[in-house]
Amino acid sequence: MVAATHVDLAEAVKGGSFRQDLYYRLAVVPLRLPPLRERPEDILPLWEHFQRHLSARLGRRPLGLSPAAERALLAYDWPGNVRELANLAERCLALATKTVLEPEDLPLPGRQTDPQQEPGGSLLSAAHHRGLAVQKAMIEEALRKTAGNRTHAARILEISRKTLQNKIKELGIDL
Repeated sequence: MVAATHVDLAEAVKGGSFRQDLYYRLAVVPLRLPPLRERPEDILPLWEHFQRHLSARLGRRPLGLSPAAERALLAYDWPGNVRELANLAERCLALATKTVLEPEDLPLPGRQTDPQQEPGGSLLSAAHHRGLAVQKAMIEEALRKTAGNRTHAARILEISRKTLQNKIKELGIDL
């Protein structure tokens, strides 16, 4: 069994907030893995790993990082640890409209995450436009993979051929 916690269990046993017998059952081979902020050399390799894994699952190309975006990832504190980095990689892959990300494309807390959003513009409106861009990219990729065969593209996208036809028209996709 592998168990993880952010609490020092030995201290919790001393303080009476964790059962001693359970601690000794779990503490056969204790491993300490430092938080991501203490091992910045792992950030970029983990980003690349998540991009390869997720892009294969989502049927997209992995995203690259500009040198400035790499610096932004390395400078961030990662309070959510590796899980936060994995979520960021997935969010970027799902929403990106380009293949190499800049710092402004990384939705890190405390920064403007949508460069297309006008000051004072609606966040819902920005999300809608980003969603349409993602839909268009996915449809174009499916059509490219199927050499323009709409029936097969619809099957890949798991939508009906009629829905695909409507989306092609709505999004102004040139065939």
